[in-house]
Amino acid sequence: MGTVSDDFNRANAGSLGANWTTGTDAGGYGISSNTAIGLTGGRNTVFWSANTFNATQSSKFAVITGNFNYGPAVRVADDDDDCYYVFYDNTNMAIWKMVNGGFTKLSADFACGSLTTGQTLELTVDGSDLAMLLDDVEVGTASDGDLAAGYAGILGNGTGALDNWSATGTVDVVVPLRMLLGAGG
Repeated sequence: MGTVSDDFNRANAGSLGANWTTGTDAGGYGISSNTAIGLTGGRNTVFWSANTFNATQSSKFAVITGNFNYGPAVRVADDDDDCYYVFYDNTNMAIWKMVNGGFTKLSADFACGSLTTGQTLELTVDGSDLAMLLDDVEVGTASDGDLAAGYAGILGNGTGALDNWSATGTVDVVVPLRMLLGAGG
């Protein structure tokens, strides 16, 4: 499985760039001072669309500042109405599911308190098993099989900033050697 990442180190912009897709029913994220920042006070959803993802995947980023209310998302659908995500609300975090724009809490709250700049949030999914991690330590799990595929991304509610996003689970493209050498086929 491949890995993709974005450090957001580029000029300020109203979007994250060509590798990202903003959800159709949500605001998005832009670039401000080399970080990603939510553009609206409402729901902001983006997903990495430059690659195809396997069903086993992860999404991770570093917390910066602001009204957090956000988290990493996995198996994000093209229409952004379906995904699994970690929701961090400035004191607790939990695994949630969004289906057709409706929300269901899948795990117990983990009382993490206020996070500081540089701490990381991560969500992994393998089959129906989901795990949320804080600073690379598993702090909660859930099981759900409703969403089988999608992209890795970010879901938030507000204008919180984040940095150093990465995801695992991209499909590695295998090109037969004979095609590279022009041997037809």
